[in-house]
Amino acid sequence: MFSSKQILWRTQNLLLTESGTWWAMWRLDPLPYTDPSPKAREQVRSAHEALFQSLSGEALLIGLTAREDHAELVNRMMEGVRMDKCPEYLTEVELTLDALAGAPVGDRVIWLATPLRPDSVKARALSLARSSWHQVTSAVSLPVTVPSEFEVAAAARSARRIEEAIPGSFHPVRATAAETTWIHFQAQTRGLDSSAPAPKSREEATHVFRSGRELTEPLLDEGGQADVSAVERFNPFRRKYLKVDSAAADESSYQVLMALTGYPAAGWVFPGVEWLSWLDQFPFDTDWAIRLHVFSAAIAKKKNKSAERTLDDQLSQQAGSTGITGNVTALERNVGELQEFHQRMNADDREVEVQATFILCVAGTSPAEAMEKARAIKSHYKETEFIFDDVLGEQTTLWEAMQPGVPTGQIVREYAQLATGKDLSSVVPLISKQLGDDYGMLFAINQETAAGHPVYLNPYASTQANFSGSVAVCGELGGGKSVTLKALGGGIVDRGGRLVVIDRSAPAEYAKFAHSLVPDQTAIVEILRPKFSLDPIRVFNAVESPLMTHTLLSSMLRMEAFDEKGAFLGEVLDPAYMTTHKINSLRDLLDHLRTLEGVPEAEQLARTMNVIASKPDLSAVLFDPDLPPLPLDKRAIVFCTRKMQLPSEAELKSDMQFKAMGIQKIFGSAIYDLLAEIGRAVCFATDEEFAAFLVDEAHHMTLQPRGHEICMQFVLEGRKSAAAFLIGTQAPAHLGSKELRSLIPVRIVHRLTGDLSKEGAELIVGEKYSQELVENIAKLSPPDPRDPDRKVPLDRRGECYIRDARGRSGQCRVLLPFRADRREAMLTTPPSVIGLED
Repeated sequence: MFSSKQILWRTQNLLLTESGTWWAMWRLDPLPYTDPSPKAREQVRSAHEALFQSLSGEALLIGLTAREDHAELVNRMMEGVRMDKCPEYLTEVELTLDALAGAPVGDRVIWLATPLRPDSVKARALSLARSSWHQVTSAVSLPVTVPSEFEVAAAARSARRIEEAIPGSFHPVRATAAETTWIHFQAQTRGLDSSAPAPKSREEATHVFRSGRELTEPLLDEGGQADVSAVERFNPFRRKYLKVDSAAADESSYQVLMALTGYPAAGWVFPGVEWLSWLDQFPFDTDWAIRLHVFSAAIAKKKNKSAERTLDDQLSQQAGSTGITGNVTALERNVGELQEFHQRMNADDREVEVQATFILCVAGTSPAEAMEKARAIKSHYKETEFIFDDVLGEQTTLWEAMQPGVPTGQIVREYAQLATGKDLSSVVPLISKQLGDDYGMLFAINQETAAGHPVYLNPYASTQANFSGSVAVCGELGGGKSVTLKALGGGIVDRGGRLVVIDRSAPAEYAKFAHSLVPDQTAIVEILRPKFSLDPIRVFNAVESPLMTHTLLSSMLRMEAFDEKGAFLGEVLDPAYMTTHKINSLRDLLDHLRTLEGVPEAEQLARTMNVIASKPDLSAVLFDPDLPPLPLDKRAIVFCTRKMQLPSEAELKSDMQFKAMGIQKIFGSAIYDLLAEIGRAVCFATDEEFAAFLVDEAHHMTLQPRGHEICMQFVLEGRKSAAAFLIGTQAPAHLGSKELRSLIPVRIVHRLTGDLSKEGAELIVGEKYSQELVENIAKLSPPDPRDPDRKVPLDRRGECYIRDARGRSGQCRVLLPFRADRREAMLTTPPSVIGLED
């Protein structure tokens, strides 16, 4: 049996140990590492290089897996939402909490701990005196004396110097006593269900002393000798683990500690050796620690001169020998490695020598479980020439080496790997693959890590931060594009926002979905069989309607705004004129124009307007006075444009073909311009509530000059009115111009194959995409070849790549709502929807 206790007192981020040495701890933010571009990754590596070069002497980096509180996860869903006004969303939140109850969700938390050097002779003397006095008081069981104000102040000064040298990109926050307690607790309960969420980093306002004796003292049993018979103890090779018993847990934790003993002959190659982050891909938790000893270039050169002399002597003694096989001897290889190391050290005046010991720890509720996890890790890493050894007889030593406040022992030093700061930075241990926003709708599950961290999206928060909240979604048929758009639109409405949709689909799939959101606050307009009128004179107020009407008729009647007819129409649409002549609808306008005999412009306008008004299948949505006008105050508005004919890209680009278009395409083009105007008017009406304009099969909108212009307006100006654009397409090129695509901050790509997968990769990470990303996009949510309908297996549906508002990218899987009725509405697309007949 073995017990360990090192910390005497804790205050703020300072720890006083039995040796009289003060330690300081900081919580560090990992850097985003989802952008695969060489420039972005080099920036992360450079930040790590600066971190290692800022250190001096001994230091400890620890990365521990922390379970997240499920209540905290759903709190992020509710942040910024008036829950008393959103009963539908409250139901979803409650169901989400129930669904998460059995799913462990975790993240890695990283701390830096380092012993402090006394900054004065007096401080150094007090440290030595305290160490000696502690030995006396321990022997006679006297109370431990509280540190003096001078000691604390001296330690705080030393800690501040280190803190100021840490690169700001890691956002160092002073660790609290609560975090120290959690780290201690985590070390004793690894692999058990008793893991608790890591405490928040909040700097303590005053120096409140907490005794280290408050920490639960574990019993460390090397090889679990208490569990086995005397005969079994003779074979320790089958028990390379550590049994940890603690009052903090009702059962024992069995842990396997492993040290890195070998790495690829190619050395520290970047990018490609970010091997520490591979641990997050395993389906179980793995904690790690890096024990560091950092020496400046000057000290390293002095220290290594003796090594050079030793090698010279050995080479002289070995002169003339070529070894047994005649190959280069191990000694000559050492000389070559030392020369190469010196070259790297001399490449930068800031360079440092680092002796780094890498320690991994896995755990379980039984020795078999812990050792099986260790075998999985060793086997995986061995394939890439990384060798880990679960050191026999030193499990306790390695366990203690992972604890802050414990000095580095000789055994741990023996496993150190020699590297420069730049070498070590290639491991980039402080990285995160988190995606999405800090809070918002629970949109997806991150597939970049095995822990399955939630991905939140909050377009409204983006507009509040003065950024665009727009989202682009791409994917081929069956890839999940439409479901993703519905998830986004439904989340916006549930959280108190508004939604306007143009639904081009043949089964009018968005109509049923929108009706499932707020049935009594949903308006559905089937353009060719309408139940509401889109007559702009009736829909908009007296201020807005003249311009809307002029724009519609200019497009539909193929006239220019400032020619004779356009100017005359402007005069007729003057509010005072319309009031005087009681023009309250397009039908009234047409009838009035017919009364203006002898006015050529009026006669021409009346004749051309009548071309549309006389076609019952086209005219009703604009000219039927019996239809109620579209209520713009509805929470959800859907325009079903199925069976409407629209101009092709060739017709829009060719003047000759454009002039030869039939009436139905001319009408369709004008209606799309009107729908875009309505969507803009509704979404830009106020900045007090968030509103989104959703357009699937977006090429019908982006090919139209006015439609593309309004899309651009949403992206550039929507933030001012809390408005966003949700756009979906099967081909990234149909998102509009390159400028428009680049301005949309959040981009989601589902399965795309062929050349489209390259366009999808560029949409996610830019022009410097990798072939691996292209191949991965083509493999998302693959159809099951054994299924006669080639449906996607349930566990693969919703897979996508996302580029979030921060520019981070990675793979995730879109979640369906937990409400059964909402889920059904998102997935089913029947031919008859909400009274819409085929």
